[in-house]
Amino acid sequence: MVDVADGVGGLTQADTEHLKLLSIFHTVMAIALALFGLFPIIHLLVGLGFLFGVEGLAPSGGEPFPEVLFGVMFTVIPLVIILVMEGLAVAVAVAGARLRARRSWMLCVVVAGLSVMLMPPIGTVLGVFSLIVLNRPAVRQAFAETDALYA
Repeated sequence: MVDVADGVGGLTQADTEHLKLLSIFHTVMAIALALFGLFPIIHLLVGLGFLFGVEGLAPSGGEPFPEVLFGVMFTVIPLVIILVMEGLAVAVAVAGARLRARRSWMLCVVVAGLSVMLMPPIGTVLGVFSLIVLNRPAVRQAFAETDALYA
């Protein structure tokens, strides 16, 4: 099978199709990250309960329990996890939109690298395939041409 150029920056039909699929997969990954990133809200609520002294959370009797330390740990750690996961979800969603528009090649490469490092195993596969497609000469040229239009 011979790939024919689709007339847009010398991209073949396969390149265009791969960019379209990568864009869709980035969007799906962003939605999954955003949803899974909200799981630590349960821990955050428990930590806030300890900090503000909600009845029933502190153990009764015995030696004093370090409620404040426990509350701070159960508030700060989930809050950091939520912020990182939601920020990563936004970055992956933006990269998916930029792949669709063939803009911001460097942003797409950086997000692909973050996917490889921070989201195993599915993010690793998505990131590796993204890096393979983004480093094709025709794809780089198409991104450069589109970025030149918006510069």
